[in-house]
Amino acid sequence: MENLIEVKSVEELSTIDKEGVVVIDFWAEWCGPCKQMSPIFSELAEANPNVKFLKINVDEVAEAAQQYGVRSIPQFTFLKDGEHSDKKIGSNPIQTMQQVIDNITNEN
Repeated sequence: MENLIEVKSVEELSTIDKEGVVVIDFWAEWCGPCKQMSPIFSELAEANPNVKFLKINVDEVAEAAQQYGVRSIPQFTFLKDGEHSDKKIGSNPIQTMQQVIDNITNEN
């Protein structure tokens, strides 16, 4: 999927165009709820080809997690045109995540 990107560095994150809607999944290998949400995140990426989905491992790219104020994982940060729009922490049903995406996409 072209719209699902595994971000490996804060430098790489800074080069990604954040125009439109972007959803960032902050996760870690050792996090059970993160593993639970991974297939849901992939489903959302597949269902929303016009949205960018970024996965950031907080252990590998700690600076990015710090930049976005991540205190608990999984954290899903929603951006619209580069600006923070919403966030969800913990395991969330796919319907909840899709509703946030729909709301942000339909904002004027």
